[in-house]
Amino acid sequence: MTRSTLRFLQIGTGIVISVACIAYIVVRVDLSAVLNAASHLDWRYLLLGLLALCIDYSLRTVRWTLMLATAGERVLLRSSAPAFLGSMALNNVLPFRAGDFIRALVFPAAIGVTRTTATASLVLERLIDLLILLLLLALGLSLSSGIQVPTWQRDAIFLVSVAGAGVLLCLLLLGRRVGTVFEAVSNYMRTRGSLRWAGIADRLATFSHRLMDMARPRVLAVTLALTMVIWIAEAGVYLSLFHGMDIASTPFIALTTMALATLATLLPSSPGYVGPFHLAAFSAVVAAGGTPTQAAAFALLVHLSLWIPVTLAGTLCIAFNPMFFRRNITMDHDHE
Repeated sequence: MTRSTLRFLQIGTGIVISVACIAYIVVRVDLSAVLNAASHLDWRYLLLGLLALCIDYSLRTVRWTLMLATAGERVLLRSSAPAFLGSMALNNVLPFRAGDFIRALVFPAAIGVTRTTATASLVLERLIDLLILLLLLALGLSLSSGIQVPTWQRDAIFLVSVAGAGVLLCLLLLGRRVGTVFEAVSNYMRTRGSLRWAGIADRLATFSHRLMDMARPRVLAVTLALTMVIWIAEAGVYLSLFHGMDIASTPFIALTTMALATLATLLPSSPGYVGPFHLAAFSAVVAAGGTPTQAAAFALLVHLSLWIPVTLAGTLCIAFNPMFFRRNITMDHDHE
């Protein structure tokens, strides 16, 4: 199977899943009633939601800058923030989370960071995000009486959360050793004259060491705390819209809805996470006692509240920083 065929199948699968999720919602609601419910949103609560979103993404940029600085990079918030927001905007409009790859492989040159370090930061960031989301989901389901789920599902979420914590612990314990192994492999390959494989081993060794620099206990504790606040702030967007639409809710229901909707974006879908995100938010609101019309309107509004501001801000960051995509920027220290 050729690469182009595989890519076509991946895009096709994402579109099919998106259409199926939206169709599941559409056949259960009256679209005119959904639009009417959305139009009755109290816009004062939307402003509170936007404030929560600003806190959310401000802390995300601080977290990324901290991770890069911990790995030895000299990077300032004023240069890392536009790159971060730009990558988020690209994630919102391109398939396969292409913005993540661009943040790891394209933007680093413009902000004075090595690709290896940027990639390591992205891997650790995603691992921590997943762990915290699972923990918050388990917490929300445990403390929310409004959303009823089978006991086995609660137990499964708890076990996956524990497994995620175990992976992070293994990373702390074994990361340096893995880097040392790759260094030994590199030295061996050089003695055999395999310079290409030696170079690959060198990069993997550097990746492991940078990852461990970012995962030092004190730094990791700060990163975990920031991540917890980040996702609680994003849940604030959901809670604001719950109140703005006069849907009965609690902070724990908002937390659970946010975690479910965000985790659903891991599924293949069309650009912008259309479909899985909406179905997860729709299902959570219905499970919490909302009507299908309220749930569909909520899913639409919360998606727009998250998508539009981030996409606009990121697009402006890219527009005012054209050097992000210039290929003639060299990185002398990227060949470690």
